[in-house]
Amino acid sequence: MKSKIIIAFITAAIFSAYKSEAQLPHLSLYVHGLYAAALNTHSADRYKGGLGANAGLTLGSKNSRAVFSLGYTNFFSKHDSPDHLLGDETYIPAKIGLRQYLPMTLHTIFLQGDAGIGFISYKNASERKGRFAADIGAGTHFGAFEAVVSFDAFKQPNYWSSWANLQLGFNIGI
Repeated sequence: MKSKIIIAFITAAIFSAYKSEAQLPHLSLYVHGLYAAALNTHSADRYKGGLGANAGLTLGSKNSRAVFSLGYTNFFSKHDSPDHLLGDETYIPAKIGLRQYLPMTLHTIFLQGDAGIGFISYKNASERKGRFAADIGAGTHFGAFEAVVSFDAFKQPNYWSSWANLQLGFNIGI
């Protein structure tokens, strides 16, 4: 009889601990390298493409997570472009968003959308500006490896500068 009571208490403790851990928020850090290709003609006429990095934190449940990210991309100026005297464009986005893992994919495929401010500067100009920036994309997560394809855009005075990004990197649970 005593052994059955002890087994019942141990079983209850195991299931209580398992349930408590399942309800803890998931926190992870990701770091990606990225390549950017222009999608609109205005950007394609002025820049060859871009290279950069993106890092962020995710926090939330197993399926839905808030995202806080900071990035850096350098867009390489074309020498025959109308704005070639400005030189390379630097884009530093600071964004918040949502990552949603798709059901029935074992938490390996996700959609993500972010919005925030993009700080823009040029190699040969002292002016720096902050513009609205947003992105939407999809990715896959296998172990610590992550790959993302996204559409990223930031507002310029007379047009949207839009880019297709390929990001590869790591996502580590903390």
